Amino acid sequence: MSSPTTASAAAGQGRPAATGRRSPGRPPMSLGRIVDAAIELADEHGGEALTLRAVAQRLGSSTATLYRHLDGRAALIGLVVDRVLGEALVDETALAALSWEDACRRLAVAMFEALSRHRRSVSLMTEQTPVGPNMMALRELSVSTLLHHGFPPETAARFSVILTRYVLGFAMQVRDDKPASGSVMTSEVPDADRYPGIVAVASYWPTPLEDEFRYGLDLLILGLPRHP
Repeated sequence: MSSPTTASAAAGQGRPAATGRRSPGRPPMSLGRIVDAAIELADEHGGEALTLRAVAQRLGSSTATLYRHLDGRAALIGLVVDRVLGEALVDETALAALSWEDACRRLAVAMFEALSRHRRSVSLMTEQTPVGPNMMALRELSVSTLLHHGFPPETAARFSVILTRYVLGFAMQVRDDKPASGSVMTSEVPDADRYPGIVAVASYWPTPLEDEFRYGLDLLILGLPRHP
């Protein structure tokens, strides 16, 4: 009868010696890669399609892997939104060289263009208030610009928020890859007796959404000095 020692040695024959190394598996998943995949998914299918399960499937991974980096969908949305807003950041030195009107205009246009590039992801900004580092940097730029030009703190605070809401409102109307129009008239000519005002201005419709955005932005900025 074999001794326990002999049996153990026999059972171990033919097995590779232990090296202390882990067997190769999936490469570690970085948070940046997860956010990249989330943005791609939202851009392709819309913000409502953004779930941890969908992102994991796109990455060929599991939701458990994503949960090592994220507390849940809300955390992922926050990172996606802030990454998109990072595309709107403007050089602080270049901004300081402009008048406050041109600086505010440049900030607003940069944000509108960034959101328009991710038009199907814009709805994510309505799910939670953006508070990431890029949003804070944009807010700091707008507030500091107004404070530097002598506006009181309350005005700087209020206008910064209004400007962001204005941009977001227009960006949410950019829904597809076709040039968007703001005011849309039907192909039929309205009754001039019933709608004389509309008929009088009908030749100016439809107006490209970007043109309406810039026109309204100018009105918003020009109206600020009357409320210092």
